[in-house]
Amino acid sequence: MQLQLVESALFKRLKLSYDEPLSSFVFELNLCHYSLVYAAQFGRDYEQHLSFLVQCRSGFHALSAVQEAVVLQAARIAVEALRAVRGAHSNKTLVGGVSRTRT
Repeated sequence: MQLQLVESALFKRLKLSYDEPLSSFVFELNLCHYSLVYAAQFGRDYEQHLSFLVQCRSGFHALSAVQEAVVLQAARIAVEALRAVRGAHSNKTLVGGVSRTRT
């Protein structure tokens, strides 16, 4: 729902005329959505930020630049989260409950 509101606001701000080629419109649209992905900030709420990126990925699946931005942002969040916990995992953050004991 939030993405639809932002998208409609972006359409209103583009102000492209009908005389411009379609490729220019697609480029501007791609650029706006790409900027939206990078502009979204959720602080240390990594789960909400990842949820937002999932919505972007599903909503803008046809725009390759947005897909690239989503992947890069997800990687950045993963690194940021790892730094926040200083590499020490709890039961909540350990994926699948795999133990790291030596045999």
